[in-house]
Amino acid sequence: MKIVFIKDVPRVGQRGQLKDVADGYGNSLLAKGLADRATSSVLSMLETKRKTEEYKKEMSKENFKLFLEKINTEEIIIKVRANEKGHLFKTVSREEVLKELFTKTGIELNEAFIDIGHIKTIGEHTIKFNDKQNTGECKIRVDSI
Repeated sequence: MKIVFIKDVPRVGQRGQLKDVADGYGNSLLAKGLADRATSSVLSMLETKRKTEEYKKEMSKENFKLFLEKINTEEIIIKVRANEKGHLFKTVSREEVLKELFTKTGIELNEAFIDIGHIKTIGEHTIKFNDKQNTGECKIRVDSI
């Protein structure tokens, strides 16, 4: 029986994988909702999903290239609470930086592409961007409120 896995099954198959299994085992997987029969409609839906994911990955790469070009022209300022000595009450989070970058550039960036380190003081800091093919960095300024 040919099945398509809906969920990962350890040591058997990954989600989206097409596999030929014994009838009894296939019926067991179907009953548990872990797999679906490999009909033509399911296979075409699986192919459409695969193409969509490839397109999203390609667009993500294109967005990253556009982002690297655009970020060097923008001044990024993040305002946070700090004490008199310039120490922050909390570390600047990755989400705060991504939100400000999106506001300035209009490009949504994947969280995995950014390395901000630990920003705990007021001043200028360097942020590194890296996907597997492109790298870049920019400076951000952290000011107190």
